[in-house]
Amino acid sequence: RRRQVLECLHMPVNDRTDPGHDLVLRLPVNPYVPTSTVLRDVTANVGLSRFNATPLAFADYDGDSLIDILAASLDGNGNQQLAAWLWRPDVLRFEERSTWPMSGLLGLIPGDYDYNGALDAVVFEAHPYCSSLVNMRLCNHSFHCTPLPPASEQPTPVDVDGGKSFALLAGFANATEETGGPSCGMLNERCGVGDCCGCGLTCTAVVGGTRCLPAPTSTAALMRPRGQAGDFAVATP
Repeated sequence: RRRQVLECLHMPVNDRTDPGHDLVLRLPVNPYVPTSTVLRDVTANVGLSRFNATPLAFADYDGDSLIDILAASLDGNGNQQLAAWLWRPDVLRFEERSTWPMSGLLGLIPGDYDYNGALDAVVFEAHPYCSSLVNMRLCNHSFHCTPLPPASEQPTPVDVDGGKSFALLAGFANATEETGGPSCGMLNERCGVGDCCGCGLTCTAVVGGTRCLPAPTSTAALMRPRGQAGDFAVATP
């Protein structure tokens, strides 16, 4: 079998999702010699010379049994996005086929999270207001991304029942916890019906009225599909 070697060059030191880095593909000069160490650069041949992005995962995302690439890149206006580079067997090249605007992209975990036999990816983004939370999206094999509940940490995929079906284990925000914008009430500030509190706070009844106070601590929970693709439920184990 042909032995392929992928090399990621000039990767950033502190931010692995920072776009603007090269992906180089090198193959053995003689693929029929398993111990061959002489490689040739075929990056341009397979369409990766325009790959100005940072690869996040290599997997089959369109269900054709061929390896594709999900990567962090920039759009024409310099905004961060998630891009899918799919392998085209008819032309023997990678092509950028789908992109999703994702400000604050942190990373992703590939896996079959809706149990339909096709590969998905759970994508993490920085929360716009709460540094203690991460936003998540489930991007399925048809490249449709659905928002998931915010989590207090990047989740871990686990097979809890041995059925080779993955759930997500993480700490999720309490149902009463506010994740509103900077105009919401600050700690100990008075609040009322219809008012919002700042990140991690909730409008709580106290002596003399209601104030924005810390919400109950988030607990570890499982997030599993409820039967429809992208429709997840959060439950305490």
